[in-house]
Amino acid sequence: MAAMAQANLDYDRAVQLLEHRVALTPNNAAAHKAIGRAYVDQGREEIGYAELVMALLLDPRDAETLTALGQVHLAAGRTAQAIAALERALAIDGSNSQALHALGNALIRAGRTDEAERRLEESVRRQAQDIDDQRSRRTAAMLSLSVFLQPMVSAMG
Repeated sequence: MAAMAQANLDYDRAVQLLEHRVALTPNNAAAHKAIGRAYVDQGREEIGYAELVMALLLDPRDAETLTALGQVHLAAGRTAQAIAALERALAIDGSNSQALHALGNALIRAGRTDEAERRLEESVRRQAQDIDDQRSRRTAAMLSLSVFLQPMVSAMG
């Protein structure tokens, strides 16, 4: 329901629903990650950061949470912490295009431009690959649906 509220741009309702989810499942890393991201999206970085840290405590190998923390650090000007979090995220999931892009930006701020350029180029390649993968999955899903529905359509007429 929170995702539907966010999709309909009702961010306050989404946050309420996510807060309720955390209250009901306090040891759920995904719940803390979702509310943390929602808070950050609302501009409530401090509480969002705290929720992301809680998510990381519950699931220390979550590359998405590490990426989100790295992005929060980067936005707050904490470049060294951003680099550390993003490098950890990439150690877990080297194909994470968001982490690659954010790390490239953090490295630029740190003056490590050669390494930054490599990371940014890699993120562009990875994003293109992600788009191709999404297209392939959608095409396969549509073909599967077509094969499934064809006998029903034929029987109707």
